[in-house]
Amino acid sequence: MTYDLIGDVHGQFLKLKNVLEHLGYKKKKGIYYKKNHLAIFIGDLVDRGDNTLEVVELVKNMVEAGYAEAIMGNHEYNLFGYLTKDSKNKFLRTHSSKNRNQVSKTLLSYKNKDQILQDHLKWISNLPLYINKPGFRAVHACWDKKAYKFVKNNVGSVLSEKGLRASYVCGSELENAVKLLLTGPELELPGKMSQKDKDGQSRSAMRYAWWNKVKGKTYQEVAIKDSESLPDIKIDLPKDFNNLNYSAKRKPLFFGHYSMKGMPELLKPNVCCLDWVVKINRIAVYRFSGEETLDTKNLKWFY
Repeated sequence: MTYDLIGDVHGQFLKLKNVLEHLGYKKKKGIYYKKNHLAIFIGDLVDRGDNTLEVVELVKNMVEAGYAEAIMGNHEYNLFGYLTKDSKNKFLRTHSSKNRNQVSKTLLSYKNKDQILQDHLKWISNLPLYINKPGFRAVHACWDKKAYKFVKNNVGSVLSEKGLRASYVCGSELENAVKLLLTGPELELPGKMSQKDKDGQSRSAMRYAWWNKVKGKTYQEVAIKDSESLPDIKIDLPKDFNNLNYSAKRKPLFFGHYSMKGMPELLKPNVCCLDWVVKINRIAVYRFSGEETLDTKNLKWFY
C-alpha cells in the first residue's frame, strides 16, 4: 500500500480536487480513489476557505468507502466545541468574537443545511486523534509520547462525542493531552512580547520546533516562524519543561498545523510537516511507500 498524506485543506474544495486528480485519483461512483493507494488527511479540513461543506463531504465519502483515513485537527475540535452545549446549556467553546471569526466561513457554507451540518459534526466527532501504523505515525500537531499513551489507555484514539465533551473540562488531564496532540506545545515569550498568529490574534506564547532539542537554544533558534522578531538570547525554560525531541531512530512522523513559511522541506529525515503557507494556503502531500528515511522528492505542494 502507498499512502498519500495530505496536509491542512481548510475548506479549499477546488484545490483539493485538483490535488487528488494530480495524484492520479479517479472518481468511482462519485468517490475519489486510486488502486493500491490510501489517502490520509492530517486534519483541519474546515475553516478559512469558502467550501468546508464540500471538503468534508468529499473526504467523508472517501473514508467511508475505504479509500482514505482522516484524523482530527484543532479546527475540527474547535468547531465541535463551538456548536455543542454542556449539561448547563452553555457552549463548550465560548462564542467570543475571535471564535466566531474562526468558524464564520464554515458556518456560511452550511447555511440552510442544518441536517448536513449535524451529520458532518457527528462524523467529525468520531475522527481519531492520531494514526499509529507499523511503518509511520501521524498526528495533527505534536507526537507527545505521554499524551499519546494517556489518550490511548483511557479513551482510545477516537474520543467520540462523550470523550470530546470530557476533554473540554478545563484543567483535566484529558484536556491537556488532547490539546497537546492537536495544537502542540508553546513557550512563553520574554517580557511583554507578543506575536500575531495567522488569524491576526496577539499571542504571548510561541509555537516552537518541539521535534528538535530545545535546551540551551535561543528564542530565534527554536521559533517555528517570525524568529527574526525574537531576541537572540537563551530561552528561560520552566522547571518542568519536557524536551520532546523526536529522535532520528523513531519511525517517520507526519503532522500539519504550523503554517510553515518558505518552500516545503523535510524537518528531519523522519519528520515531515504538511502545512505550509505563502500568502495563501498550499496543500502539501507526501507520497509514502514505507521508506525509513523520508525523501524530499516525495514531498509535493499545490497552490
